[in-house]
Amino acid sequence: MVIKKELSHDKRKLLGNTLAYSIIHYANYLLPLAIIPLLVRALGPEKFGLLGLAQALMTYLEIIVDFGLSITAPKEVALYRDDRNKLNTIFNSILVSKVLLAVIAFLVLSIVLCAVAKFRINLSIFLIMFGIVIARCLSPAWFYQGLEKVQLYLCITMFFRILYAVSIFIIIKYPEDYLIAAGLQVSCLIIGEMIALCIAIRSHSFRFVIPSWQDIKYVNQNGWHLFMSRITLALYTNGNTVILGFYTSELITGYYVAAEKIIRAIENMIQPVVNALYPYIVRTKNIKFMVKVIVMSVLISSFGTIGLIYSSDLIIMKLFGSTYFESIDIFKIMSLELAIVIPSSLLGVTYLVAFGKTRMFSFSNIFGVSFYFISLLFIIPHISITKVIIISILSHLIVLLIRSFGAIQIYSETKRCSVNREKGVK
Repeated sequence: MVIKKELSHDKRKLLGNTLAYSIIHYANYLLPLAIIPLLVRALGPEKFGLLGLAQALMTYLEIIVDFGLSITAPKEVALYRDDRNKLNTIFNSILVSKVLLAVIAFLVLSIVLCAVAKFRINLSIFLIMFGIVIARCLSPAWFYQGLEKVQLYLCITMFFRILYAVSIFIIIKYPEDYLIAAGLQVSCLIIGEMIALCIAIRSHSFRFVIPSWQDIKYVNQNGWHLFMSRITLALYTNGNTVILGFYTSELITGYYVAAEKIIRAIENMIQPVVNALYPYIVRTKNIKFMVKVIVMSVLISSFGTIGLIYSSDLIIMKLFGSTYFESIDIFKIMSLELAIVIPSSLLGVTYLVAFGKTRMFSFSNIFGVSFYFISLLFIIPHISITKVIIISILSHLIVLLIRSFGAIQIYSETKRCSVNREKGVK
């Protein structure tokens, strides 16, 4: 009876955190999605494409700052939540690590801007958008996730997402306002994360102590494989925008980014489930529950894909207007990603990583990105949006197949151990 009550409490806590993460991510993605029609109409395809290119480049730098800590840090917090001294050491070590990584990220950006003349011409937008990376450096989301207490963080981030949306609605009117649009986004992100960080420090009476090199190494010791898997994954999820921005015009990039924004927003709806499930699965190893979640995700994403393909004309024309007619076919093809990416995301962190198959998780992304770039070499002389999207979808499919193989291994091993324990009892 006690065990059942504990499980019930865990399930209620899981549901609460899932709902909280859902609201956070819907604020992150649906509120910007709601203002995308305003941005694309006010800025036009070219400036909107440039803004999308800068955001895509910042995604890579965010991953450098993260270095897998968004996955490993919540695990450490969850394990040592009742040890105040250990928690203080972990908190300081992660913050210092992120600051050092942010410096490296800025150096990488400086090299890219110096090396690529096409990017250097638009220096201002890239420097402003680096504020996204600073916000990621300051973000204490990993801390609240590890404690499985995200409600306060939810309220803070939600408020500033709404503030950003209202500001865009009031201020942005013309293509020349694209730098202002970038500045508004960055300002709201940084201020929100700073407030959340200060509250986390005060509420737990953390004191700043410069961590030892050993402590910094400890919190980052499992980050390399996760960093490599995420950076390789981002190379072909965000790589399309960067490649099109480099090899084609800002106009073509704008058509692509408009369609991609909707697809990415829908794909990222699964992230609240991933964030809430991860610490839960790490603690409980509830593989049967995880299997049910994955089966449900396959069904939902498959039917969702069919619905998006059939309604693509209506979605693009209503949201963006006739100027973005070229985005309709792009949107139809990209919709196929949903049936692949959503179950793949669940199989990755919440299944493979939670059950200790970090290398399999990393290998799936590395193999996928290798296929992506090798395939790109053959199409660059005759590059087109359609060819780039098809290669990206095939890369995602390869990742899904590898992760599925790893998941089957875990399930078989767990089932075999369970049978052996039952035989031992008998």
